[in-house]
Amino acid sequence: MLKSFDDPMAVYNLSLSEFQRQLQGNADKRADATLQLAKNRDAREGAKASRDAAEHQGKMSVIDALGAERGMSPTQIAAVKAGVLKFPEDKADAYEVQAGDVTSLLGTPAVDKDGNPLADPMTGKQLVNRDPAKEAAFFQWMRQNNITDTNKGLAIYLGQQQNAPQAPASVKGRESSGKVV
Repeated sequence: MLKSFDDPMAVYNLSLSEFQRQLQGNADKRADATLQLAKNRDAREGAKASRDAAEHQGKMSVIDALGAERGMSPTQIAAVKAGVLKFPEDKADAYEVQAGDVTSLLGTPAVDKDGNPLADPMTGKQLVNRDPAKEAAFFQWMRQNNITDTNKGLAIYLGQQQNAPQAPASVKGRESSGKVV
């Protein structure tokens, strides 16, 4: 303090250097915090990369197993892994079903008590009464014939139904021999 009598700028210089040290300390703390955040981010990214690598390895082993199960060559399996080829779908898993089409084609049109067709007031589409027995028979037929596309299956199924010989309608009061009972 005695020096301040000789040099009036000494107090100012002391305050300035103290202030600069305070600012430098704060800057060091911010730098340390930023460095820690970067280290944490790098650790998270490293953990994510190892999880992704493990998941990728799992997918590759599944591709190997399914390829071998389906009789694919090692070259085809490598092409699937590289993304050059798509993995062929299993026929059992590749069903393309449009339930609305099945219902509309195998069901019966809904009618009111006067016999007029009923329509949905919002869409204007005609309502259809479902026939679960016919739908179940159709899907069973699709499974038996290994057909996976509903549109194709409906065309073939309905074509077979129309071309099938119709059984003669039985007349009430008659037996098959033609005698009246």
